[in-house]
Amino acid sequence: MIVFVPRFRPERGDNRSGPRIAKEQIDMLLLWLSIGWVFASVLVAMLPMRRQYVPGVLLLLAAPMLIYVIAVEVALWAGFAAMAAFLSMYRNPLKFFWKKVTGWPVNLRR
Repeated sequence: MIVFVPRFRPERGDNRSGPRIAKEQIDMLLLWLSIGWVFASVLVAMLPMRRQYVPGVLLLLAAPMLIYVIAVEVALWAGFAAMAAFLSMYRNPLKFFWKKVTGWPVNLRR
């Protein structure tokens, strides 16, 4: 007795199986993540200073990963634009961390 078992046949030149995510879906997800990051940064900036540290550092750490994905998925110029916006928004925290790392004196105005 011969039993016919249907198998997945990939398209020509495609040796992967499983669900495929369209490039448009990735681009849309990237767009929404970027918009969410910007709104989260604005909301954190409106918090009192003592409550900005934890969410601000999380956003500061998430930004390079998001900028890298933008540069890879969209275009290099878009990555540079995102980097310029990031450096503009986070210039003071980045100066602070740079001074701490390099050993320069840090002035904390209160």
